[in-house]
Parts: sequence; C-alpha cells; structure tokens
Amino acid sequence: MENASKALIIAGAIIISIVLISLGVFVLNGATDLVKSSSDMSSQEVQAFNSKFISYEGTKINGANAKSLCTVIRTHNAQYSDDPAKQVSITFEQGKVAEDGKPAETAVTLDQTSINALRPGNTYTITFGYDTTFNSGRIITCNISKNQ
Repeated sequence: MENASKALIIAGAIIISIVLISLGVFVLNGATDLVKSSSDMSSQEVQAFNSKFISYEGTKINGANAKSLCTVIRTHNAQYSDDPAKQVSITFEQGKVAEDGKPAETAVTLDQTSINALRPGNTYTITFGYDTTFNSGRIITCNISKNQ
C-alpha cells in the first residue's frame, strides 16, 4: 500500500509538471504571435503607411511643403500614440531640432517653434529612414535639412 501511494504521488507530480510546461509553451507562443503580428505588415500595408509621407521626399522641397509634412507626421504620431513602433521621428538640420539644437524625438513632442523655423522661401532636402530591425520597410525617421 505504501508503494502504491508513492506511485500515485509521483504520477500526480508528473502530470502537474506536464500541464505547467504545456501552459508555458502556450503562453510563449501567444506572446510570440502578438509581437510578430504587431511588427509584421503586409507589403500593401507598408505601402499605405509610407504613402502619407513619401510624396514629400526630395532635394528641393519648399518650406511650405516641409511644414505640411511636419503636420502630417504630428497627426500620424498622435493617431498611433499607443503604438510606438508606428511612430515617425523628425530631425531638422543634420540631426538637430532647429530651435534648441537638441536631438529630435517623435514629432508629437516637437513644438510649433521648431516647425515655424522652416521658411517658405527656403528649399529643403527631405529624406526618410526605413525600419531595418524587422525589415518591414516602414518609414521610421524623417530628416529635413536646409539647402544652401
């Protein structure tokens, strides 16, 4: 009777271990799928995402269009404020914010003074940086530099 009791205890411990391991694998797979789905976008979704910004890219963009791009990015970042992976950052003048020289953060945090520094009479070069971490091809950075 004593051996049967020990055998039942061991069998119960093995069953509990199997259940816990299965639960762990299930949770891990669910978390992996969630991360993958948030970073994976179809090529059509990436194209739609980038289409809001890509028309502003170029070497001789006037100040009004550069300001318009800043507004588009600020609106976009406000819309996706709960998803930092979809935020687009802006930098001015070789990586510096025009008004105070500090590196730019997301455009939502940029104030109107920085955007007002873009003059309609000037021309700017606007380039975009693309996501290489997940190889999604999404635009994640925008650099605006004044042409000489």
